[in-house]
Amino acid sequence: MSRSEENAAGKTNSRRTTRGSGPALQCLVVSNNIDHQQLVSRAVSSAGWEPIECSSPAQASASASVRLMQLAVVVLDGDRSGDFDTLLEKLSRTKGMLLIVCGNQNAIEEEVFVRQLGAWFYLPGLADANAISSLCDE
Repeated sequence: MSRSEENAAGKTNSRRTTRGSGPALQCLVVSNNIDHQQLVSRAVSSAGWEPIECSSPAQASASASVRLMQLAVVVLDGDRSGDFDTLLEKLSRTKGMLLIVCGNQNAIEEEVFVRQLGAWFYLPGLADANAISSLCDE
């Protein structure tokens, strides 16, 4: 049965591929801290995703506008700016995209804001690479 016949029969095509079985899906990685950006990029890459690195909310917003991505990991380093809020709002409204936010520890208002947006996962602080990789495997 062809893919179009399967879709016509009511089955959906899963676009997510397992490691090594096809092209990796793209994951937006946003952090203004290059060390954090690289840590997250390695983690998502080890989970089979192709990281698209951005060091500013403006760059991330532009990338999200021209590419089809299924996952975004945003690291809020230090104070959360209005630009990051706008980016998080945009990403949360992007159909078919899961949003992981690594926020600031003990930032309760930030966590409430992110959870109200409907983020898939909120981490209070930057988790280690293994934890992020495990999330991305899900």
